Amino acid sequence: MAKIIDEKLIISDPFTKRFKIELESHSYLKHQHKIIIGVSGGLDSVALLLLMSSISKNKLIVAHINHALRKDSDADMAFVSNICNNLNVTFYNRTLCPQSRKKNESIENWARQERYKYYQFLAEKTKSNWIMTGHHANDQAETILMNLARQTG
Repeated sequence: MAKIIDEKLIISDPFTKRFKIELESHSYLKHQHKIIIGVSGGLDSVALLLLMSSISKNKLIVAHINHALRKDSDADMAFVSNICNNLNVTFYNRTLCPQSRKKNESIENWARQERYKYYQFLAEKTKSNWIMTGHHANDQAETILMNLARQTG
């Protein structure tokens, strides 16, 4: 398969340079650390994967959750798998069963909890040090909930 991602173009972008400086400023992130990146197939997570693949010296692992909630869910999974194949990044995926959620539980909460349980399972299985997810400004509610769950405020 021909390489479709132009890493030179990504590396030369001013945003990538700023991202790299910010990433390298975190002294607790070591080059030998393994990083799981949660990639849904959306713009945020794909951008994070492409950035990390282009600039990081870390071992990257992609985790994809197929929530099986939309007719395009399988296509999203194939898209992420193809990107990982193109980047030579290890790809793991899990397909959820929406019928397994409790009747009184919101679909969003169920999906979020299942996603983070899988990330934690995969981190233990692969002996990964970090889990990264891509979020934009409108994802603030999920970030707050995640921080509260980790008791980081």
